[in-house]
Amino acid sequence: MHANFYGNDAYHQARKNFVYKISDKQTPENIALHRRKDGLSSQPGSGSMSHFVWQQQYEMGDDLIDSQHKNLFDLAEKLVSSRTKKELLQNIEPLYLHVKEHFSEEEALMKKLNYFAYKEHKKEHNKIF
Repeated sequence: MHANFYGNDAYHQARKNFVYKISDKQTPENIALHRRKDGLSSQPGSGSMSHFVWQQQYEMGDDLIDSQHKNLFDLAEKLVSSRTKKELLQNIEPLYLHVKEHFSEEEALMKKLNYFAYKEHKKEHNKIF
């Protein structure tokens, strides 16, 4: 979300257009898949809410956890870029498995470091799985 709110004028313009009901002349490419021409990017536009951008400020200082977080962004980007139901189903399973493994690793690290909010964070994980 940080990438959308700071330094991304396309997002702010899209939000303003939505709030004031200013219609674009055409549907954005990342939504109008039927209009895509060969050779165009399958990635969401830079102002899209479904665009995942890793930023250095997200780093925790632990190589394993940071690597898993970066991979999570890659898998999420791949998921939202799915163009067919088959691609979506193929892309959702690796994301699910990655998150499940990551939660386990993250909880083990928090417990080892006596992280003060370990129990609350684990509860958040349990709500998802």
